[in-house]
Amino acid sequence: MSVSSCICYRTDFAALKAIADASGGGLQELHAATGCGSRCGLCIPYIRVMLMTGLIELPPMLPEDFKKLGVRCSTLERLITQLNERGEPITHDPEAAERLARAHANEDSRA
Repeated sequence: MSVSSCICYRTDFAALKAIADASGGGLQELHAATGCGSRCGLCIPYIRVMLMTGLIELPPMLPEDFKKLGVRCSTLERLITQLNERGEPITHDPEAAERLARAHANEDSRA
């Protein structure tokens, strides 16, 4: 299972990456061009990671995974709090998220 799109606007990260690559824009430009991030907001931290890493298939991640990458995710934090309060399960792949954080750290050290 991976995260690869803004589900509210049915826009996959491959299309968003193509727009960002062509325009040199970031999250605000993608939002203006596609609307992504303006409904539920859960795609925002994933789009930020996509812009940082170039990856269009990301593992399901928790706030602490995003924080390791330096990405804010307040909407996701609120959702997880609500799910925990209701006792609902949360899908998470900690190994994949850790691999992503390590890979990004390695890229930063080479730059």
